[in-house]
Amino acid sequence: MRLNLRMTLETEGYEIYESCSGAHALQALAEHSFALAILDLRMPDMDGLALLARMRENGIRMPAVIISASSEVQHAVHAMKLGAVDFLQKPLRPETLRAVVSENLKRHAQQEGQTAEVFAPTSLRQGAASSSALLPWRASTW
Repeated sequence: MRLNLRMTLETEGYEIYESCSGAHALQALAEHSFALAILDLRMPDMDGLALLARMRENGIRMPAVIISASSEVQHAVHAMKLGAVDFLQKPLRPETLRAVVSENLKRHAQQEGQTAEVFAPTSLRQGAASSSALLPWRASTW
């Protein structure tokens, strides 16, 4: 699953950083700047909702998308209360993921007063570090 998501976004030109756990993701967030976090609901050591809560507690306000195999409404409601911009159910179609990522990066750029081109999926390594996405996943989703 994680490989498919990474390939879907990398073929669009996005720079992807993967993390194997919530703790590892928090460390990466402290050391790097990202434009979007795509969080798996189920991960080792802390789930995606707990990670999102910790991000918000630490003042990290980047857009976050939660992905889950669960269709339980309470998870989606909790994610939105924590500030998630979307809650997607697995399995994901590549075109759905591309559309959600593109729309949320453009919306965030507009809210931050930046041009959407900053997040355009081309030569992102040459652009700002905030042109990348963080993908923390549980190990079993490889």
